Amino acid sequence: MSFKTVSEGQHVRIVIETSFEESFEDLLELAAKVYEGLSDDDIDSIEKIAHGRRDFSGDRKGA
Repeated sequence: MSFKTVSEGQHVRIVIETSFEESFEDLLELAAKVYEGLSDDDIDSIEKIAHGRRDFSGDRKGA
């Protein structure tokens, strides 16, 4: 790693890279908690909406 002098008025960008495996595991853990704390009725309502929007980003011919 090298450090350079930053002059006043210059912009600095900091990038933090993580391994794909770590971020993938975090994503899976988060996805597993998506319905946490919701009732069965709440989950059913969400699922009905989600399944009703299968073509939401699909082909819009005739729209």
